[in-house]
Amino acid sequence: MAHKLRASCSALLVSGAVVGALSIGELRKRIVGEAAVRACSVSMSSAIAVVALSRDPVLTASALVLGGAAWTITWTLFSIGVQVSAPRRVAGRLLAAHQAAQCGGMAIGGWCWGRLTDVASVEIALLASAALMLLSSLLGLWLRMLRISAHGQDAKALAEPEVQLAPPTAADRLWWRSNIA
Repeated sequence: MAHKLRASCSALLVSGAVVGALSIGELRKRIVGEAAVRACSVSMSSAIAVVALSRDPVLTASALVLGGAAWTITWTLFSIGVQVSAPRRVAGRLLAAHQAAQCGGMAIGGWCWGRLTDVASVEIALLASAALMLLSSLLGLWLRMLRISAHGQDAKALAEPEVQLAPPTAADRLWWRSNIA
């Protein structure tokens, strides 16, 4: 029975993730990235608290869908922010480092919340998580995201840099003749 419940909860989170992925374009048109991340953090905090306290399956299911949507939107906005703010020549490396940090954070967080669950209870761990998620929405007041637009205005920031090569030396010309020509 427990495995069916876990599968149902996962399906609801994934459904919310799909809703979030489908709605992010419209959200970016209406709300600046920083405000959207803050709204998603508050939404996720609320969803976690509802899951911790609710005994109503419909309310819990709705909270899981909301949480999945908020999570996907937030991660996507952070990834867009990294891609837009990084110089083109290192964007791939920075995005990889960003994703590695996200995965590492999830692993460490999962371990910490699991330990808290062992010591206290699932409800306490979820409520602590909800409280920290709510506090994280205040981080944007101190650590601001780069402003990103929804209309492709940031494409100039992603344009290929102009390459400036030094003129070939005599040694370059000699090497070219002996190895290539």
